[in-house]
Amino acid sequence: MSSAGAGSTITQSFKKKNQNILGETGVLSEWVVPVGQKGLPEERGLDFYNRVPGANLQSTLRCKIKVPRWLSKMIAEYDVNNDFWTATEARMSSPFRPFSTTVYLPNQDLVVLGGLDSRVPNRPTFQASVILISERPLDSYENIYEETRLPDMLERRGCTAALFHEGYIYVIGGLNYSEKCLRKCERFRLVLSTNAVHTATEGSYDNEASLEKWKKTADMKEARKNASACSMTADTLYVFGGTSNTI
Repeated sequence: MSSAGAGSTITQSFKKKNQNILGETGVLSEWVVPVGQKGLPEERGLDFYNRVPGANLQSTLRCKIKVPRWLSKMIAEYDVNNDFWTATEARMSSPFRPFSTTVYLPNQDLVVLGGLDSRVPNRPTFQASVILISERPLDSYENIYEETRLPDMLERRGCTAALFHEGYIYVIGGLNYSEKCLRKCERFRLVLSTNAVHTATEGSYDNEASLEKWKKTADMKEARKNASACSMTADTLYVFGGTSNTI
């Protein structure tokens, strides 16, 4: 198959997947209650809205599951204690990209990696962007999400496996248009504090994210996309599942 024909086939495949994403987003919207909208079951919502001013916001953050919603700036939040969903709009320059991957950090921040940018008609491109999403207290009752750009990855990619382990964000495999399914892996050093994330160079600490860069690690033996990854020991990562198909 020619490169032009392959690119056309992949584009058509992603168009179909984008339609599926829109459908899934619509279904999710039916189950998510926007912040500020009334109608929550009273017995589930009272504890959330009647929190004592000055309560420990960090303990509140740990009681939520957060899910960025592709093609929007919304973050769906599940309140574990009160058993209901809400949706909060993040203060971002652009929506979350389809096929991006989210890494959840120990301090409750999120890092969103790569994804497909289809804003230019008929010219979708994978991105190497890295966005830190931090939740900040707005007042005693409400928090907001803000973005911070971190240095771009070495490779443009989507559908990648990623995780935080021993102070590093690892990105494993994935997909892009130029190389199709990827074997390439890379990592980025982060230093976590109680209230913020800082990047760090080897052996020293620095508050300027622009001073740190992504570094290449060993490639996988086989290319794969849509895989999952986890760590079981300090020096070993496990990658499983996924596919090596280019479409």
